[in-house]
Amino acid sequence: MRKLIITLTLIFSVYLSLSGQSAQLINEARELFSDVKNIISVELYGYLGNENEVQLYLAYDENEWRGFCYYPASNTKIKVEGGIVRNNLILDETDGNDMKIGMWMIGIDQIDHPAKWRDISGKVSFDLILRKLNDANKAMEYRHSYCSIYEGTIDDQSYQLKTYINHGNNLRTSLMNYGKMFYYPSIPECIDPGCTTYKLVINSEEGINEIVFSPVSHKLIKALVKYDGGTQREVSFNETGFIQLNEISYMSSFYRIYVSYPILKDLSINDTIKRDISAIMDTLRKELDACVENEDELNSRLTVSANGWFDLGLVNDDIYSGVLTIQSDCTDKIRTYSLVYNVKTGQKIDFGDQFTEGFNIKFFFSQYLKEKIKKIPEFKTPIFKNHLKPESFRNLYVSDQGIVFATDFNTILGSQRIILPFTDLKGVIKRKSPLKKMVND
Repeated sequence: MRKLIITLTLIFSVYLSLSGQSAQLINEARELFSDVKNIISVELYGYLGNENEVQLYLAYDENEWRGFCYYPASNTKIKVEGGIVRNNLILDETDGNDMKIGMWMIGIDQIDHPAKWRDISGKVSFDLILRKLNDANKAMEYRHSYCSIYEGTIDDQSYQLKTYINHGNNLRTSLMNYGKMFYYPSIPECIDPGCTTYKLVINSEEGINEIVFSPVSHKLIKALVKYDGGTQREVSFNETGFIQLNEISYMSSFYRIYVSYPILKDLSINDTIKRDISAIMDTLRKELDACVENEDELNSRLTVSANGWFDLGLVNDDIYSGVLTIQSDCTDKIRTYSLVYNVKTGQKIDFGDQFTEGFNIKFFFSQYLKEKIKKIPEFKTPIFKNHLKPESFRNLYVSDQGIVFATDFNTILGSQRIILPFTDLKGVIKRKSPLKKMVND
C-alpha cells in the first residue's frame, strides 16, 4: 500500500487550555500503581513527523514506569509501561486487550529527550524530540505554515510562483505565465534534503525544459531556466506577497489527517469554510476507518492515509477562492473541490448566477475552452487528448487575473488550468456580483 503524508487545508485558529486534561491524565497514570505515595510523575510532548502532537503522561517508582501516550488531535489514549534499559527509557504500548502495538525508546536523562517510536511490525517509525509539557507556554500548539508569492520575468513574459511550505517541510508550488494566462503543472522535485533548492519540469512551447529555483535571501530567489538544446539563463524572482496558513491535524491509532487553511480576519467566512471542509474531513475519516477495518496489519499505525493540498486563487475583502485536491490510499480517484465564497455574505459563489440575463454562459465557456485547450502542449499527444476536453475543466475558481478552469489532478498530467481574463467579461457580469469589482479593475 502506498504510504502518503496527509495534508488538507482550512481557516481557523484553535487555542486550547489542556490543564484540566493534563491533571486528569497524570492522575490516571499515578493510579496505575497500587501505592501512589512515593510515585513521581513527568509530562512530555513532541511531534511525530513534525506535524502531529503526541503527549506522554508517565508515573514511575524505583523500578517501573507506567502511563499513557495521548494524541490531542484525535483524543486517542494508549497505555504504556516499561523501564530503564541501558540509560534509555523503553516503553511498550498496548491496546485494550493488552496486545503490544508499539514501542518507545526515550533518552530520559537528557535535557531535550531524543526519542524513537515504532510500530510492532517495525515498518513504521519516527524520530522526535520530547520536552517537558510544563515548560511549554501552552499545552497544545497549533502552528502556522506559509504561502509566499514571487514574480519574475522570463523571455519578456511575466511569471508568478506560489510556494506552500508546512512544518513537515512538504513543499507545493503553483507556477503561472501571466502573459499567456497559463498554469504549468509543476510538482517540485527537491534537489537538497531541505527542499530549499528544487526544480519544476515545464516543457513549455516556448522551449523551456525546466526551472531550478534556489534562495538568495528571504525575499529573493534565483531561477535557473534550462531550455531545449542545453542553453540556460539565470533570472530573479522577487517576493511580492505573503499569506499565513493555520494548521491542524487529526490522528487515530492507525492513520492521520493533516489540515491547513489560509487565515482570514473575517470570522463569519471562517465558520462557513470550517463547516464545509469539516464535512470533507468527516467523509475522509469514514473512508479511512473502513480501510483500517479491512487491513490485515491492524497494528501498523499511520500506513493508511490521504494526501491533500490547497491551491490558493484569491483572498481579498470580497472573495475567498481556491481549490482543494485530495488523494487517498483507499481509492484510486483523486478528488478536487472548488472553494469560492462571497466574503461579505459568507455564501458560496454560484458562477451560473453571476452573469447578466440572456448571456449564455455555458456556451461561452465551452467555446472558450475548446480554443484554449488546443494550445496546451499535451493536447498534441494522443494519450492525453481524452483527458483534455471542455468538460474535463469542471473545477472553477477565481484568481486576481480571471476565472480559472481546472481539471481534476492527474498523476501524470497534474492539474491543467485555463484562465478566462476578467477583461473578456466586461459588460456581462451582474452589478451586484462580487466579481464586478474585479472586472472593473
